[in-house]
Amino acid sequence: MNHIQPILSSFSGISLAKLNTNPLVNRNDTKFIFSRNQLPLLLDKLRPAFNILEIQNQRVFGYENLYFDTEDLLFYRQHHDQARPRYKVRYRKYLEPAAFYFEIKSKNNKDRTLKLRKKVTRISEVFSEPIKQMILEQVGVEPDRLIPTLNVSFSRITLGDQHITNRVTIDFDLVVGSNGDQREF
Repeated sequence: MNHIQPILSSFSGISLAKLNTNPLVNRNDTKFIFSRNQLPLLLDKLRPAFNILEIQNQRVFGYENLYFDTEDLLFYRQHHDQARPRYKVRYRKYLEPAAFYFEIKSKNNKDRTLKLRKKVTRISEVFSEPIKQMILEQVGVEPDRLIPTLNVSFSRITLGDQHITNRVTIDFDLVVGSNGDQREF
């Protein structure tokens, strides 16, 4: 991503504290896939209206996720069938600065994405009692039915508009792994 460093440097920075004044835990998500060679043009068009998240002089951040599902892939099937509500259950590690969270994301019948999260000390394949209670209350699935199914890591650029009401995240260097198989995108 060295070829976009000059563009990233040209954005005005925004702190995590400022960006989190509107944490967008209840939001409408729209996703797009585009070629890496389109990224400089996209960033250039966004620059006048958006600031870039900057933490300790860094503007690109790494993430690691461990997703859980049932043995019969209930959450995957919900997603594939566009069911509402549908859920994602995961641990997330923010690499810079290091922080760990357990998260439950849901998409409701109004196409809103809701995220609940709890700070934890590490990613684990075993749920603590408070996490089990959270899963049962929010998802309605017995936590003991959930198993680790997917590892996902990526790098992210986060942009926030001037009013901190809209956010654009750009993910790249995606690595997905399951059952010993790993793919890079």
